[in-house]
Amino acid sequence: MATTESQTPSSASPRGDGPHFEPALAGEWDACHLAARDTVVDTLRALGVEPAALDHVARLRLYYRSMFLLSCWADDAATRRTLTTDLAMHVVSMKLLDDLMDADSGLDAFDLGISSLRLLLLGTERLSRHGACRELLQSQERHFDSVCSGQLRCKREPATDLESWLLYARDYGGRFLSAYGRFGGLAAGLGERASIPESFAWGFGMIITIADDLTDHVRHGERIGNLGAMLIDGVVGPEEVESVLEDERARACDAAAALPTAYDLRPVVDVYADDIRRRIMPRLLAGTFVR
Repeated sequence: MATTESQTPSSASPRGDGPHFEPALAGEWDACHLAARDTVVDTLRALGVEPAALDHVARLRLYYRSMFLLSCWADDAATRRTLTTDLAMHVVSMKLLDDLMDADSGLDAFDLGISSLRLLLLGTERLSRHGACRELLQSQERHFDSVCSGQLRCKREPATDLESWLLYARDYGGRFLSAYGRFGGLAAGLGERASIPESFAWGFGMIITIADDLTDHVRHGERIGNLGAMLIDGVVGPEEVESVLEDERARACDAAAALPTAYDLRPVVDVYADDIRRRIMPRLLAGTFVR
């Protein structure tokens, strides 16, 4: 899952310089984000990880914040706080593995590898404490078998049009985050109904992936397989991207309304989707997008 740190909804913070949500949601979201971040950083500090890597992990805002959203099917605040941290352990391990494979973070490869392994093992163990351990492990195997094979295909044959881009994005965006939606649902005791937060996370993950690819074209000059480059080159039309975006918005919002949650997550989905339609895409196409 990608992060888009600057001038996007993922920059929302306790300082009040991002989008505003209802006070109860914003307060618990911030508190769970900070608790998860501190626990992950403290775990790696105790392991002996270098300060540069600790700083990198501390700045992975959307990884922590999205895990809170996927805890919102849990009944009580204490469980949501614990679950946010447990999910964050696992997802940050995947982010560090991605950094290791990309070899572009400037961080020590040994630190990245050891940190990823430690957080993966600890995150899996902590999630299993919530119950449904067998189902969680089976889900982890099923999701990541698809994610890993999809990543290999993407590496060997980069996307050249919308159809091929969607094929890959559904693995490293939708399917990747949907794994954590299912983990969260199983840990919250939903059983087979864990398919509902799984569906929410798929839609939300695709929205994040669209935003990330469009901004990466500007931030890093990415062109090979990049959706933003395809838009600029006319290979993909804006209306096609908007159609995909609206399908994923509907998927996430329908799932958010299907079962009771601690907070209504539909406004959160709308903030991220609207940011793409109203700011990122128009500025990209006009050549005025800046970090």
